[in-house]
Parts: sequence; structure tokens; C-alpha cells
Amino acid sequence: MKHSRLAAATFLVLVTALWPHPSPAATRISAKTIAKLDFPTGMRFTPSGDRLFVNERGGRIRIIKRGKLLSRPFATLRTTTGAESGLLGLALHPRFEHGKPWVYVFFTRADGATDRVMRLVANGDVAVRRSIIFDDMPAGGYHHGGIVAFGPDGKLYVSNGEAHSSDRAQNPRVLGGKIYRLNDDGSIPSDNPFPGEPTFAYGIRNPFGLAFDPQSGNLWETENGPNNHDEINLIERGKNYGWPVVRGRAGNSRFVDPVRDYRDIIVPTMAAFGGDALAPAFRGNFFFGTYASQVIHRLVLSDDRKSVRRDLILFNAGDGVVGMTMGPDGLYFTTPSKVVRLTALPAPTSSVTGSPSPAATSTQSAPKKDESSSTPVYVLVGIIAAALGGTIALLVYRARRS
Repeated sequence: MKHSRLAAATFLVLVTALWPHPSPAATRISAKTIAKLDFPTGMRFTPSGDRLFVNERGGRIRIIKRGKLLSRPFATLRTTTGAESGLLGLALHPRFEHGKPWVYVFFTRADGATDRVMRLVANGDVAVRRSIIFDDMPAGGYHHGGIVAFGPDGKLYVSNGEAHSSDRAQNPRVLGGKIYRLNDDGSIPSDNPFPGEPTFAYGIRNPFGLAFDPQSGNLWETENGPNNHDEINLIERGKNYGWPVVRGRAGNSRFVDPVRDYRDIIVPTMAAFGGDALAPAFRGNFFFGTYASQVIHRLVLSDDRKSVRRDLILFNAGDGVVGMTMGPDGLYFTTPSKVVRLTALPAPTSSVTGSPSPAATSTQSAPKKDESSSTPVYVLVGIIAAALGGTIALLVYRARRS
């Protein structure tokens, strides 16, 4: 009897030790509408975090100051809003509060002929001067790109689609289907990969989002495919990303394969890197929105910051996600009608009863099988069976010896 009890106890200990335990509760996310606007697109916080500049696609640049929308626009531009045209990306100079109060926007000319980058000078909450610093980018109805972002090198990076003229993308000396790199006055840096050209990377179809990784300095891009192969790319100096010759991961040494290749259409839009402003657990994560699937993805990167370990759903927006930026108090995104702030809720404790708040949403979807940290069940069963078999054999041997 004592031998059978020992065997049963050994089995229970093994099951308890080896069976996968539930993971800690996922961080819960709360959403709050900050302002209702007319198709808000690009947005950026001032370095101090007291003001959020937001573009409205129809041409107005608005300011949300300490959480309140100012009634007077910062500036109003003449543009067109046909198809994907309009006032799109926005960036602030890195020294915005230190002698260079410059606001940069990407927009389509009122006649729809070209896309432009304008620099505006801020005097408090209004623009006092404006000038076109980069012009003549192709502006078909679709595939504008339209994002402007400053890199850690102090240069201005601009995303520009090929405007439904795919051949542009493969010629680094023709505008369209590119990521450009400019000085802050719009001139071409002398150390660009193609001398005398603004092109930094090419072979790109419709780049909706740009974001620099604060840990590595790497530039990440979201790109819309045709009827499949939406992509997330790690943009490198002078490299060719394949459009229209290849789609998705082609394994062709002439081109750079995407980091993520989505076979279904999700329409990835603007992007941002995470920080403690949202949750400490999200430090260094890459976020991007989707217009078709209406969610925000959270990508956990590898240690070398060049690949993706896990692709999770942070939040279901319930509408197309357009703009995105990380703020001092959370992750901000826009839909066609509003600006929303996401913040993390405190994790529930075991002493709290009742249902979670309706505003709370889990940050994680189930991981793919090859990404799971749990031991497969069949391996556990084999380990337990082997261990139990060994224990029983030892008990039988001892019984015969006694």
C-alpha cells in the first residue's frame, strides 16, 4: 500500500511541476475620446508634451492643448480630398522648443497635381510663416504615402507612394515609390545613398507609416500591398524593396524581404514605438494601426531589433485606424472622426470580484504555435509517463528486495 501511495504522490508532483501554468493577467487597455475632428490624419506632440498638433484631411491643422481642442486652427491649407489625397503627415522639428518652432506637413495641391512638404513657423498657437520646401511628388488619386518624420540623425524622412505608376518605384532617380531623406530646409543631404537625389530607399508601393526605433535608431515602415501582401519593412539605406517586381517575401537577393508579410488585406496605416507612457511591459514594442481590420497591432521585437518575435492585437478600435503617435500619457490614434487615447489599467487583484470594465480590452491574442513558451502537451505526457514508469520500476525492485 505504501508503495502505491508513493507512486501516486510522485505522479501528482510531476504533473504539478511540469504542466503549463496560466500566464499572468494581460494588461488591460482603456480608451478615451480626446477630440472629435473632421478626418484627423497625422499628429505629433511637442517635446514638452503640452500640445498635440493634429492634421484634418481637409486642410486644417488643429491643436489640442492640455487635453482641450482649441477652436482656432493653427493654420489652414488649400488642398483636395479626392480618393486618398489631402493633408496627411505631420512632424515637428526636434528643436521645436529650442529656437526652431517649425511644423512640417505633407499635403496634396488644391488642383491635385502634386504632393508637397510645407514648413510652417509657429508663434504660440498660430502659424506666422509658411514655405514649400519639397515639391513635385506624384499625386494620383491613390498611393500618396504622405508621412513625414525626423530621424535620430536630424534629417527629415518622407514617405511617398508611386501614385499608381509602378515603374517609378524601381528608378531611384525618379520621384514616387520611395522613402526620401532631406535636410530640415528641404535640401538634399550630401551623404544620401544616391548623390544629388533625395532617395533613401526605393521599390516601395504605398508607405502609410514611418517610425524610428528609439533603442536602435532603425526606421520601420508600414506598406499597403495590392490585393494581398501588406507589409512591415525595416528600411535600410539605399536598399530596393522590390515593388512591382516582387510581392511579399520573395527570397530574391536583389530585394529586401519584409519583416512581416500579411497575406490578407489589413491596410496597415501609421505607426509608433511604445514606451512607459502606455505600460512598462510595452517598452520598445512597435505599434501600428489598420484601416481594414480596424485594430492596433503590437509587435514584440527580437533582441537585435531587426525581426518580430510576437505579433499581438493590442486593441480593437471598431473603426479604421488612421493616425498614431506616442504621447506622454498613452498611445494616441485617430479614426475618421476622432482622436483617441489608450492607457493601461491596473491589473486586477485576486481580492476583487465582479466583471472587468467594459472599456477594458486584453492586449494579447493567442500566440502562434511556434511562438508559444508553453511545453507541448505530448512532450509533457511523455516526460510524465517516463518518470512514472521509472518510479514504479524502482518501487517494484525495492518490494522484491524486501
